[in-house]
Amino acid sequence: MSFTVPLYFAFAAAIPVVVLLYFLKLKREDFVISSTLLWRKCIDEMRVNSPFQRLRRNLLLLLQIIILALLVLALARPFRSTEGIRGVNVILLVDNSASMSATDVRPSRLEHAKSLANDLIDDMKAEDNMMIMSFADQPVVACTFTSSKTKLREAVAAVKPTELPTRITDALRIARALALSKPPSEIVLLSDGGFDESKVGDLKGASCRYIGVGKRSENVGITAIDVRRLPEKKSHYQAFVKVQNFGADTRRLYVQLIIDGKLADAREVVSAPGGASSIVFDIAGRDTGVIEARFDLDDDLQVDNAARAVLKTPEKVKIALVTNGNYFLERALALEENVEVVRFGPRMIAGGKLLDAPEYDMVIFDGCAPKELDPGKYLFMNAAPPLPEIAFGPTVKAPIIIDWNRRHAANRFITYGNVQVAEARTIKGGTSLLDTKQGPIMAALDRGDIKLIAVGFDIYKSNWPLRISYPVFISNTIRYLVERVVIAQKAQLKSGETITINLAKAADKAALTDPAGGEHELKREGNADQVFFPADRCGIYRASQAGAADEIFAVNLTAPRESDTTPREALSFGGFEVKRETEKIKMNQELWRLFALLGFAFLMLEWWVYNRRVYV
Repeated sequence: MSFTVPLYFAFAAAIPVVVLLYFLKLKREDFVISSTLLWRKCIDEMRVNSPFQRLRRNLLLLLQIIILALLVLALARPFRSTEGIRGVNVILLVDNSASMSATDVRPSRLEHAKSLANDLIDDMKAEDNMMIMSFADQPVVACTFTSSKTKLREAVAAVKPTELPTRITDALRIARALALSKPPSEIVLLSDGGFDESKVGDLKGASCRYIGVGKRSENVGITAIDVRRLPEKKSHYQAFVKVQNFGADTRRLYVQLIIDGKLADAREVVSAPGGASSIVFDIAGRDTGVIEARFDLDDDLQVDNAARAVLKTPEKVKIALVTNGNYFLERALALEENVEVVRFGPRMIAGGKLLDAPEYDMVIFDGCAPKELDPGKYLFMNAAPPLPEIAFGPTVKAPIIIDWNRRHAANRFITYGNVQVAEARTIKGGTSLLDTKQGPIMAALDRGDIKLIAVGFDIYKSNWPLRISYPVFISNTIRYLVERVVIAQKAQLKSGETITINLAKAADKAALTDPAGGEHELKREGNADQVFFPADRCGIYRASQAGAADEIFAVNLTAPRESDTTPREALSFGGFEVKRETEKIKMNQELWRLFALLGFAFLMLEWWVYNRRVYV
């Protein structure tokens, strides 16, 4: 037992004063009596009140000393460390991401965390309130603030395991806002710490506790899978599989390649502790199919022991190229295997716009521009778009490139540091993609019905076509403008991403079957051309609709942070470190009320003894 205000023990000096009072000699009056036989009790009291006499047993003195000692203890505010929660309002965050399905704690980390949550609920006092929020890739409020232990236990029971990665940012931001708006509050985090806390920000002003769940990391997982077609050989693919060992022991396993449910190949892998192994499988004579890489191993987490990919022939992208002739542009387009280019001369811009432009996925205007634009996707090379939102400025000589928009999809994997331009026109409006001292010379615009990128210089008046960034830019631009290309590549997704299905003109809905066999009907909303579904399970999703071929989507965990099931010993939120606590929260339980109550009880006893003694 410890004390919050030990200074108040100074009042214990009053105890000797009480004892001293019993030694004081009372001043008495003299009376003459005939006999002392009936006055022996008074004689005994006189002896007690005589100085320097041995202190005789006295129940009242003992009770008074006990009362004073108890009051001094109450003033010193004793406390003891006990299990439970503190704070009137408790915000309980329960991690139910994929790593919480690890079985190093039986039956699983999540079930163990739910058991701990129920223990915290049992420890609540009558004046406490609690809310429960589960989180994986996004937060879900299971129960708002309540003091009902029944509702809280039901909310804990409703938290189910998921196969999703952990993203705690939104959950902690919501919890911090609630904690600051309802003081006194405390955030209690039940998790194994398998997330990136660097993006959370500062928890300043909020009290947070982290109860770590999990004991070890004995897990091997597939953290990457990719399928690529060899450009020199049709119907010949290679599957790349990455296996990582997050345990402390060397593991020997066999990685199997299964195509459409049949074993096609197998490779032995010896994975050292903390090591990674890459396996390449050759696949010949196929253009479509479902590929699965898996291994059988009794480790702590099973969901990452398999990963899947889809062999799918990409759709052709139809592009209209309006130009007088541009060798470098046409060569860059020819590198795109799934692009079909139809070339037009500038005279084909009849009536101020290209005939049949809506039939094309994308239109490129090279050195020329129409007077008006139909809704669609456009790339303007050395030509000004006829839109009020974006305009070309004056020509500048030898502009020096100082920066570029690295976040934009058109500039992925690109550096312009070695690009030199003889002359260019600055661009006003839109989103700048390439900046010079005189202003932007490349920009993007997306206003919904029209999406475009404008380049303000002639590539023949630069060394850009001789740099690797040029064909990469053309490839990026096609994928940015024509979302269907990106969607076609998204037949392989990570759990937590969204499945996007393009609806055929004849279809108003699509049917989707998830990996567990569940059926989902996705209906068209308004004039939307697409429907969406969250990919929250790992496995194969199959979509079907009228007027279109069935689509297959492969969803995998492939998240090293989830496969690495090592419990974190401390978390850092914006410089604010939260250390892992034991599976029971230790709190200071003050005991001064108990001592004050005992003091009052002994005071009543002393009063009773005194009165009993008087009337005996």
